[in-house]
Amino acid sequence: MVTKVIKEELLRNSDSIEEGIYCAGNLCIDTAAHQVTIGAREVNLTLKEYELLMILIRAKSKVITRTQLLSELWRAGHLENDRTINVHICRLRRKIESDPAHPTRLLLVRRVGYKLREI
Repeated sequence: MVTKVIKEELLRNSDSIEEGIYCAGNLCIDTAAHQVTIGAREVNLTLKEYELLMILIRAKSKVITRTQLLSELWRAGHLENDRTINVHICRLRRKIESDPAHPTRLLLVRRVGYKLREI
């Protein structure tokens, strides 16, 4: 018999590999091809950047807290420092924003978290 914790983990993992195309404006993720594009330009992401972007794009413009991001990205709880999220957000912005210093797509909602805006 599978324990409740293992069942929850299997459900989470099955969600993360669900095939489809997710878009926020002209930014699209093709999960079957594991490919991210902005318009016609392909964007190369690390695994954590890809997972972070998937969480944000599935949230459909809703704000995701740092705590939620930490628990989703590092399910086993290996990280306790939310500054790690800031580093990954910064790296992701360099790849998906036209001006990472003045982001228009990947936004910080002060004292709450982050959200992905369609542009």
